[in-house]
Amino acid sequence: MNIAQAIIETLKKYEVDHLFGTPGDSVHFLMEALKKSQELEFIQVGHEEGGALAASAQAKSGAKLSACIGSSGPGIIHLLNGLYDAKLDGAPVLAITGQVETSQIGLKKGHEIESERLLDDVTCFNQTILNAESAVKIIDLACRTAIEKNGVAHISLPLDMAYQNVELIDHLETPIFNHGKLEPNHEDVKQALRKIEKAQKPVVLAGRGCLCAQDEFELFINKIKAPVIKTLRAKSLIDDEHPHSLGGLGRFGIRPAYEALQNCDLLIVLGTDFPFQDYLKEPKEVIQVDTSTEVLTASRSHPIELPIHAHIKDFLQLMNEFEYMSEDYFLNKSHSHMKAYHRLMDKIDLNFEKNIIPQNFMRVLGMKADDQALFTCDSGLITSHFAKSMRMRKKQRVYFSGNLGAKAFSVSAALGLQLQSPKNQVISIIDAESLNMLPSELGTISSYGLPIKIFIVNRAGPNQSAIEKPNYEMLAKAYGIEAKSIQDPNSLEEAVEFALQHDGPYILNVEVHDYKNNQYPILEFDPVYGISKEALKEIWESIQDTVTVNLKVA
Repeated sequence: MNIAQAIIETLKKYEVDHLFGTPGDSVHFLMEALKKSQELEFIQVGHEEGGALAASAQAKSGAKLSACIGSSGPGIIHLLNGLYDAKLDGAPVLAITGQVETSQIGLKKGHEIESERLLDDVTCFNQTILNAESAVKIIDLACRTAIEKNGVAHISLPLDMAYQNVELIDHLETPIFNHGKLEPNHEDVKQALRKIEKAQKPVVLAGRGCLCAQDEFELFINKIKAPVIKTLRAKSLIDDEHPHSLGGLGRFGIRPAYEALQNCDLLIVLGTDFPFQDYLKEPKEVIQVDTSTEVLTASRSHPIELPIHAHIKDFLQLMNEFEYMSEDYFLNKSHSHMKAYHRLMDKIDLNFEKNIIPQNFMRVLGMKADDQALFTCDSGLITSHFAKSMRMRKKQRVYFSGNLGAKAFSVSAALGLQLQSPKNQVISIIDAESLNMLPSELGTISSYGLPIKIFIVNRAGPNQSAIEKPNYEMLAKAYGIEAKSIQDPNSLEEAVEFALQHDGPYILNVEVHDYKNNQYPILEFDPVYGISKEALKEIWESIQDTVTVNLKVA
């Protein structure tokens, strides 16, 4: 067995299903090794960046190792965007890159770059294999480190090392360290119980760390009668129309969540380090639960009265053993604000008779999507519309380029997810500008016959960019994908349903009214069903020529 084959065997041991990349002279050794592999499939992408983004999405979804390759020189550079996406969102990814022969390293031969130096900041493990004796250990350690640190590991393999003979080492079959249960200590539990019992207006701020304990979480919030604010990546933790759900905060937040945060007397933060302090007028008493001692001891935005080091599921299971004498007045008040917000948004949607607006498109897509659909959403204003207008359900999931905000994430991520979850409906939501950056992955989707549904949110009217947009129906046809464009809001539901039920990949180009002013900012006013007539007038003044809004809120 040579080193290239050892890499493939190690990836199989760590249950990697797909290796994303493009063929190249400096990585052809992997192509040869893959021919003998039954379990590991090579996915040839149109661009290395797309491959790295696909691997990142798989790692975010499956909580296990994913992998991508890049040929020496420009291929490595192309990986960077996807690798940073993985790093910043805590996704375990192994990047394998080619390199010139060991005898040529440092001589500035064509395609040679200092790959270790280039990838130093993005990686938690970063090594070049320079001798056969340590090769197998380096490969294994790279995989283990990526998994245990939820980060990016990098192996650089010079051409002449790939065919060196090695033997797999038996003791490296040791499984990844299982952290097991991490229960809170009894004194912390007692203090948490006292604070919850004392609170008149508790609020839970929940992050993606709660997704592993959805049932326990729902039981807990029902017991303590607390409204819930969700971070963007935890949007499907409970249904958006659940009586406890208040949406999110910040750029992607809505008024009911902001109001509840201001008025609460106890904030219970579970599985997130979201900087909520930025949205508080005055300090609040905080209980925060997290597995990361760094989050608990070096919070970037707020003091924590009761930090609890524990797994969310272990904490919730323990807290659910108790009964609480909580009142539901604050919960009911918050829920009434949320219902009024939904009524208002529905009413605004219906007042656009001639144009599709993104808020209405998101609402329709949410209604038509499968109960277990996987969404990928691109970065930018489209993220805000998804967060505020898409009403998700508990078993659905959504994936973003969360902390990096990489453009052109959505389509590449969707292909990774569809390969990993072939039975799920996978929906990619992307704006036209982002698709223009990386259209090559449409070819990957078509070539592998992946039934991904791509919805382009395409702003009509004057283009904000000097770059001419292509005809997306013709672009899709060139890649062998069926497509349609739509402008009429009366045909929106039918077009979305047809796209979702189409057998195979499909692109729906949704031409929306220019929505640069269609965000709903947080304005200071006393809430009347969550919003006031004066605020409505201010929001919609800039588009009064195109919409008539009934300002009467029932």
